Amino acid sequence: MKNKVFLTNSVFSSRIIKEVYSLSPTVLYPPVNVKDFHPSSKKEDLVVSVGRFDSFKKFECLIRAFADVKNGKCAIIGNIYNSASIKYLRRLNQLINNLKLNNRVNLMINCSFEKVEKVRPIIAGRANIVAVITIEALVCG
Repeated sequence: MKNKVFLTNSVFSSRIIKEVYSLSPTVLYPPVNVKDFHPSSKKEDLVVSVGRFDSFKKFECLIRAFADVKNGKCAIIGNIYNSASIKYLRRLNQLINNLKLNNRVNLMINCSFEKVEKVRPIIAGRANIVAVITIEALVCG
């Protein structure tokens, strides 16, 4: 074998690689540039979730749960990257319309870093092995 060092970005991934390939990779966590984030003193009744628009992320669960919340707003921030994500986004929009949540649930698509940074607080999407977004949210306060 040519490679002498194997790297992975989480302990979880390391275990999988060890089980499947009988290798012992070194965990190197992704860096988070905390200098790019600034705590916010603005508080509001807002739930924010970030993750790519993929059915695996189960954003519809958040939307359905939000239908039972009387106050506040919800923002779901994500990227669309293929035809499947566009179809999923359409399903989410239809669910929002059916539940009459148009004025309370906002889907933010392919946003710039500057726009995302202004939305607080943030919760991570489903099934992030290394939830860099969680670390970024903690830095934002």
